Amino acid sequence: MQSGSRKCSELVAQRHRVLTLREEEIICHRKIDKVFSSVWVNNNLCFFGTKDSKLGMLDANSKKIFFHQLPPSRIPFNGLSSGIRALGKNAGGDLIACTGENSQDLVVFEAIGQRPVALLEGMQDWVFGCAWIGDRTVAGCGRDGTVRDFTALVECEDSGCYCIGSYSHALL
Repeated sequence: MQSGSRKCSELVAQRHRVLTLREEEIICHRKIDKVFSSVWVNNNLCFFGTKDSKLGMLDANSKKIFFHQLPPSRIPFNGLSSGIRALGKNAGGDLIACTGENSQDLVVFEAIGQRPVALLEGMQDWVFGCAWIGDRTVAGCGRDGTVRDFTALVECEDSGCYCIGSYSHALL
């Protein structure tokens, strides 16, 4: 019984450390406007999206924050952005989807390698949410009331992930 109690205490201590770290490191970080979305990849890595369309990653072990460049949109847009409001991890844990540079796009990143592997286009207005509905299919919902699913044909190997294509369907 004591080993179970000890494990519970360790878990609470670890969770308190991460919550304290997030409060101290993210809220007080000068390069961050407002955090709109976040997702934990594992116990040590947390991706977050900001109001000014920055994709950040907190490494809880090193207590450092890294920012990732979003790939440029292939569709012309007026440069206005809603920020990164959508962020989600697939069930397999190897892919992350987030709002792109153009707020009508979704970008798929490797969760661990943090390299962009797919740019998913097709929403008619800003993407305000996304959720994985399969290991390679992500649904995005837009400000215009539409929902669209995107299947990213992504293959992941030891050397990393790569996209061989994608397709989408309007659901609403």
